Amino acid sequence: MKKMRSLTLMAALTVLIVVLSVEAFAVGNENSRETAIEVGNGNNDEAFETTETADGTLTITGIDSSWLENQYADHGSPVRLKLLIPDELNGKAVTAIGDRAFSGDEEENSGFMLASVDFSQAVNLRDIGEQAFLRRDEMRGSIDLSKADVDTIGDFAFQECSSITDVSLPASLADIGVQTFSGCTSLSELNLAEGMTTLGFSMFNGASSLTQVDIPNTVTKLENQVFQGTGLTSVELPDSITEIPKGAFRFCEDLETVSISDGVTFIGNVAFDGCTGLTSFTVRGSGTEKLLQLPSGLVTLGCQAFRNAFVVPVSVDVPESVINIGSEALYSENIVLINMETDVIPDDADWVSASASEDWNYTGLSTSTFRVDQDTPVVFENKNIRDAYYDNHTIGNFIRDNFTYPVEVEFTADPDDITDDDWRHSEWKLMGWSIQYTYD
Repeated sequence: MKKMRSLTLMAALTVLIVVLSVEAFAVGNENSRETAIEVGNGNNDEAFETTETADGTLTITGIDSSWLENQYADHGSPVRLKLLIPDELNGKAVTAIGDRAFSGDEEENSGFMLASVDFSQAVNLRDIGEQAFLRRDEMRGSIDLSKADVDTIGDFAFQECSSITDVSLPASLADIGVQTFSGCTSLSELNLAEGMTTLGFSMFNGASSLTQVDIPNTVTKLENQVFQGTGLTSVELPDSITEIPKGAFRFCEDLETVSISDGVTFIGNVAFDGCTGLTSFTVRGSGTEKLLQLPSGLVTLGCQAFRNAFVVPVSVDVPESVINIGSEALYSENIVLINMETDVIPDDADWVSASASEDWNYTGLSTSTFRVDQDTPVVFENKNIRDAYYDNHTIGNFIRDNFTYPVEVEFTADPDDITDDDWRHSEWKLMGWSIQYTYD
């Protein structure tokens, strides 16, 4: 019995110690938030390190190490800072934040943490350098550049700032580096100003909390992988966008609906690869109710553009305007029928090998273009076109045997004599391919 009481007492003490530790941790965190030191706009302005440019303006390059050391006695290390980017310092305009100025990867920046950064007074700011705030996952709140006339954001400037929740970008922004907001996994609100023209390479890649975005009709260019791996549920691309680049929405597993204009001529490699939740991909004003629609003037359909896409069965008409098709462009078990509208037999020079070096450069029709799901029929306009694709297919007979063309089935019997079994058998036998019934 005594042994039992001893064990019980020990367990109780263990629980008490754990609870006290958690409470102490919470109090410590709360105190650190309360003691964040404001730097900028008249508060500790001397903390900023700066360099003066030839035109007499200033670039903020970081936090002065001597000032930082003086804070350790009162605040401990690392010091928690709240940055207020000023319009000027000592009467000189602040026009830039330098490369790696506040980067979490720089050794000299290890002595401070960033609680937040406020750009509301930074009316003279034009340039945010490469990796300026890289991997500041402790930095919370918003990145609001709407009051600044920033025209340049460098590579990886806010990459993996995983605690920021909203971003507002100005119309002046023209030069955008790679992966500027990639890995910002808490980003849930994105405001893009009317007047922006470009969204950069892998700009919001991995922003898994981003479910909506309104792209202004002034945007004419999307760079590769711009929204790859985001949490977007619907996308409406404005008429101003005529090309959807490589990987633009790849692995957007929550993406359900996409709407584009009939002016789109290019859908790049893996643009919608892995969009397993898609229920519709429509062209505005198409006049058809198909769940997968392609623009009437589409020229290029890239490799694996819709690979493993869709959660519901869809069929697609590939318009005759398409002259470049990459391998596995429509490879998905839920793309159940492909109808090729072209009436042109490709020349020998139009075919390219299935190797990545050529096939992914849109030089023509891939010899493995129709690596489709084994149950997906590919319907060509006539036998001659079907034969041309069949003869140039390199994947294997088990796929090219799905190539077919419209057939006409003629029943000479009286229609009243055709049984339900006859109808069911003909539909099953031809796997749902294009059928026309006529009677004498």
